[in-house]
Amino acid sequence: MKHKRVFQAVATGVAIAALGMTLSGCEAKPGVAAVSQAGEITEAELGQVSAELAQISLVDRATVLQSLLALKHGGKEALKHCPTWEDIPVKDFEIPAGTELSVQTKNVLTLSLCQAAANPAVAQNLGLPVTNPKTAAFLNTIFNSLGNPGVERSAREQYGLSILEQQIQQRQAQPRMETPQE
Repeated sequence: MKHKRVFQAVATGVAIAALGMTLSGCEAKPGVAAVSQAGEITEAELGQVSAELAQISLVDRATVLQSLLALKHGGKEALKHCPTWEDIPVKDFEIPAGTELSVQTKNVLTLSLCQAAANPAVAQNLGLPVTNPKTAAFLNTIFNSLGNPGVERSAREQYGLSILEQQIQQRQAQPRMETPQE
């Protein structure tokens, strides 16, 4: 009987230690969606920007998280070389009347538009100046670096990102329909 209690105590201690090891990084911090060298993205911050962007267009949490991380990893510096929020023709976004967007949401949208405007055809369609090639390259470097091991995501965000990656792979694997030439 005494050995059984000792065994249960040891087993419980091992289980707690194993749980502690798996909850390293942002999982050990309640309310944190991702952690990197540049800082943390909280669930509240991610939720607010996701909710605000959902009013404008279809966007998933994984994409919003990537953009928020990009802002922390030099994206705010890149915004200095992008059109300001006031310069962007926001009437084209069909933002519902009375909707107030946070500074973070405006920064995420501006960063995304700045990156998209590196393509002259897209820039013209958006009514924006073409993004400077150095700024576009800097933004690409930032977004490409976000997949590195230095960025820890919560289990929830990692799961969402894996689903998004699977959907992208499925779309890429589908045969493309050619439009007939006239």
